[in-house]
Amino acid sequence: MVLHHSPDGYVNKHRGTNKSRKSSSPVESSRTIVEPATLSSKVDIQPIVNDLMGNLSSVLSDPTHAGFLTSFEDLLKVQLSTLVDKTVQVCYDGLSEQFSLTLDVDRQNQRSLNVCLRGLPEEITKNTNPHEREIELESAVVNVINNQVKPTTPIDSSHIVRVRRVGKFDVPKGSSVARPRPVIVTFVKHTSRMDLMRNKKNLKGSGLMITEDLTPMRRKILHAAFERFSPKQVWSANGIIKFNHKGKIYSSSSMKEFEDVTSNLP
Repeated sequence: MVLHHSPDGYVNKHRGTNKSRKSSSPVESSRTIVEPATLSSKVDIQPIVNDLMGNLSSVLSDPTHAGFLTSFEDLLKVQLSTLVDKTVQVCYDGLSEQFSLTLDVDRQNQRSLNVCLRGLPEEITKNTNPHEREIELESAVVNVINNQVKPTTPIDSSHIVRVRRVGKFDVPKGSSVARPRPVIVTFVKHTSRMDLMRNKKNLKGSGLMITEDLTPMRRKILHAAFERFSPKQVWSANGIIKFNHKGKIYSSSSMKEFEDVTSNLP
């Protein structure tokens, strides 16, 4: 190959009829210098990586590091066991909460024919016959409903499945009158219950009150709502706790739902 230098800076390489131009651009010059070097570097790195992997394999297989490997394996087992325990606990908590909510819904549905009458005087009686006491209580309840609540359709004992007081019997010291326990009234039909709930406002000022028969969980929500808002703005409907906040009605059927709703209120 013969090289000829020309005055304008070109170098003519004669190999047959092919000619190449010497780069006059810095970019082209850098390409000529850098690209081969970069490629060479990439090729040279691979043996280093291979050596490192080989050394790591040797270290891990060396008997002198058996103690380290055993400790690492034990630590890994502990961490995995802890992770499994936490995962199981999270799953258990989630299932337990869901089961509690489902059970509470079922219990509230079982109360769908009930009302709770509060404030009905409870006399201390020597009558120990449970059946006779229940008949006396039923008569008193029917009398209050017809004469004070005044439902659209008067009721009698045929409209009622059962009446019973709930809670601990308590007579204040030095008193001959027991502290009245709530009375749970179970109706035969839902229409009788609804008629009573629509007219319960007629008891205002009488010292008596009719409310829904709520599960312990929902009573807890109701009390929390009473503490957070005005009692006049809180009520229950079909087992759902409702409250009015700045003209907007909110509903809750679980404590978590109540906390989530109230935490975002303005």
